[in-house]
Amino acid sequence: MNETEVVELVKPNLEGCTVTEVKDFGDAYAIYFVNDEYYKSKQLEDLKIGAGPIIYVKNTGEVFRTGSGQSAEQYIRAYRECGDVYGRESETLAITGLPKELNET
Repeated sequence: MNETEVVELVKPNLEGCTVTEVKDFGDAYAIYFVNDEYYKSKQLEDLKIGAGPIIYVKNTGEVFRTGSGQSAEQYIRAYRECGDVYGRESETLAITGLPKELNET
């Protein structure tokens, strides 16, 4: 899949938005976008906040909508390490205990 194809694939998630960049991370794409009002006016008061890049994982076809709190690199690293861009427990990551200082009551 190339950049043009991945943009077409995620378009249903981008209603009212314009893609500004697609970055290839090897195993995933990050699709950056802004809302159409801001794209046209370039006025900060038209910019909606909170929209981070959409992450598309190449080998699974998973699509993740992210927030603006972290970089695409951080979301992709979390996916690589535990199978979830948000770093939540999954089949590939299990929390088996707490650090000693948090485990004492």
